[in-house]
Amino acid sequence: NLIEIPDVQRPFSWGGEQVDDLIKDLLRIVEHLGENPSSNRGAQHFFGTVVYLKKPGDKRIAVIDGQQRITAITVLLGVLRSEFELLKTEIGLIDDDESRHLVSRISSHSAEIKISLKTHEDPNGEVCDRLIPSQEIKETYRAILDGLSMDVASEQDWPAKCLRKAVGTFRHQLIRHPELFVKKISAD
Repeated sequence: NLIEIPDVQRPFSWGGEQVDDLIKDLLRIVEHLGENPSSNRGAQHFFGTVVYLKKPGDKRIAVIDGQQRITAITVLLGVLRSEFELLKTEIGLIDDDESRHLVSRISSHSAEIKISLKTHEDPNGEVCDRLIPSQEIKETYRAILDGLSMDVASEQDWPAKCLRKAVGTFRHQLIRHPELFVKKISAD
């Protein structure tokens, strides 16, 4: 299904506190899984309730409540994918068996994220984003998911600035905790 954030919904407005809370929750889950790789017990996050409207026969789901969380998670996945691609390029410069294996694992994770974000087929048969964000952040969101510089987006209003700030926080936290990626990739 295609997930749409209707333009009548509140624009993206997460600030540092909400982004930090999400990151802390996710890091707690990753740490738990690192300490208890065979147990998912305790590695849960209450994402909250998502309220949506889906008309019979329509492939679109209109999000009524939960748009901030859905947008933040998909953006985080886009940032992760971009970081994986950068890491893959850097590790690929080392020519040994261990590096080639690591690049293969990173490529696999990056591909999984891309598939989860881009699985909707439009009427012309082209694969496009699963989430259609609100109009205020559409260009910035698109740049993030495509791994492009957010400077290509012309949006300068408050929701786009909030989204750019969230991306900066996600990137900063990912760079501050590279050991989490090593644990996950090594475990595969």
